[in-house]
Amino acid sequence: MEVKAKMSHLFRPLNLVIIGLTMYLLKYGLLHAMLRMLSKIVKVDLVSQMSPFQFTLLVASVLFIAAGGYILNDIKDVKTDELNRSANPVGKLITLEKANTLYQVFTVIGLVFSFWIAFDIGNYNYGIIQLTAAISLWFYSNYFKSEFLSGNLVVAFVVALVPLTVGVYEVSLVQIAYFNKVQGFQDFNFNFLAYWFLAYSTFVFVLTLIREIEKDMEDVTGDQSIGAKTLPIVLGINAAKGVATSLYVLVLIGFYWVRVNFLTDPISGTFILVFILLILLNLFQLWSGKTILAKVSTWSKVISVVGILFLYALGYIIDNELFFNV
Repeated sequence: MEVKAKMSHLFRPLNLVIIGLTMYLLKYGLLHAMLRMLSKIVKVDLVSQMSPFQFTLLVASVLFIAAGGYILNDIKDVKTDELNRSANPVGKLITLEKANTLYQVFTVIGLVFSFWIAFDIGNYNYGIIQLTAAISLWFYSNYFKSEFLSGNLVVAFVVALVPLTVGVYEVSLVQIAYFNKVQGFQDFNFNFLAYWFLAYSTFVFVLTLIREIEKDMEDVTGDQSIGAKTLPIVLGINAAKGVATSLYVLVLIGFYWVRVNFLTDPISGTFILVFILLILLNLFQLWSGKTILAKVSTWSKVISVVGILFLYALGYIIDNELFFNV
């Protein structure tokens, strides 16, 4: 069955909404709640150092670069998507030349915003984060996309940069602003904040890597036609399933460790149970070949969305002191 191309596919609006929502919930859900908790400990009013305008500009820079990356991906995938019956609008609803122009414009706007905000907060080096993402996306589409595992790792890295970017900007600025004010507290530092952002970024990295491997399994026909060397083509479908399963096992171990050592409250327990159920459904579909509501790779995206909602829940948990193992 032929899939009808839509212009909206070019920008992946749902993915962009997920990216923006993740960044805002990290700041206004998780970070602000943690700063309020730490304020009670050190008796200092700790607040985010990025203004709403600055943070909105940061989010916009990431969204423009991500949109540019999606456009470039469609440009490079025209032949493969025809064989895989994907809804690629390039060559159908928009010319290759116009798509290239859009990619360049979106990427440049994203980079301009990134260095604007970096200069505004007094350190242009912050803009290197978005520049790294843009360069990585270009190399992915031009060199790594069809290579063994490297393309998957690049995509996972770029997606994990989204929460990490919020952490680098926000946590480092808080450290600079309040370092002298909390020196009286022995062994106190803001590494606690950094660890949470790093942990969430690791969670995003692993889930994205799994989803990319599962997408490669679904796109084997088209990928083989262009001589791609993806994991399921090189090692076989069963080996790819084994790798995805092993990564899911790592995620489950991580959930157990966090549950035992940090998130001991019932709300977190409920979310973790939902995560486990979604993972088991994904694994059942992966190995049985029986479709449950959606594609295998879609279940990984559902898990990611639940992870985003959990950020809001974490803010509530922290504000109400429902867990104390911190």
